[in-house]
Amino acid sequence: SPPPPYCRFARERLKPEDRAPSEEQCPPKLKSPDEREPGEREWCKLAYWELTTRVGRLFSVELPAVNVFTSLPHGDGLCLATLAQHTFSPPHESVRRTRAKIGLGVTLSQEGDGVWAYNRSDSPIFVNSPTLDDPESRTLLVYRVPPGHCLNIFNADRAACSQHWDFTGTGPVDPNSVRISFAKGWGPKYSRQEVTACPCWLEVLLAPCRVICLITHKIITITQKLSKRLNMKHTSYNIYILLKIILYWSKNKSSLKKSALDLRLCSHFKQ
Repeated sequence: SPPPPYCRFARERLKPEDRAPSEEQCPPKLKSPDEREPGEREWCKLAYWELTTRVGRLFSVELPAVNVFTSLPHGDGLCLATLAQHTFSPPHESVRRTRAKIGLGVTLSQEGDGVWAYNRSDSPIFVNSPTLDDPESRTLLVYRVPPGHCLNIFNADRAACSQHWDFTGTGPVDPNSVRISFAKGWGPKYSRQEVTACPCWLEVLLAPCRVICLITHKIITITQKLSKRLNMKHTSYNIYILLKIILYWSKNKSSLKKSALDLRLCSHFKQ
């Protein structure tokens, strides 16, 4: 697993030699929409819940990493205390106690192999994700992440191997949604059977186009390895180019029209 791209203490700073290569491209501070570069895209939205109530508006994430914490001044990102100020009713006692345990909270980071969650708080977090579920089981899987540990909450390998999402559980399921509960677990082993019984929890809504990018990146890597190993030059090269074009289109869907995509595909396969 990659080293955590965060500091355990608010004022601690990583030295250059302590950083992973992927971290060098991550800006140290979240920028306002006007300051963002044209190439930066929204890859997820965050929804904060207290029991069955959504608190505040959706929080859009465009930078590779985002911090979610309970109160300022713990850094840049989503401050849960600020969201809670907009609620009119006083919080439930369990919500108030759980809020106090969140502290530095969690860091969500988009990496090449998927999306990682890094637990920066002094209490465990609990995660449920479609790519971490057992496709042959009806039992809900909730993973406990201790303080100072991390987990790949959306696995690109699992997503790439799935031709379609086959969920055996009951009720509607969003295949691009990950649920994270702070300090309190839920599921078959707990008195709280549903995530909506948890005092403070986070919903990570991955943008479908970013999921496509993650999956396509993984398929391109596999295709390149197969092409070298099996010497399938022509067929594998065509697959490789096709996936590269799809990846380009998914990243630039606002500026690349369908007719332009069709033209690029035709121009390649006529060669």
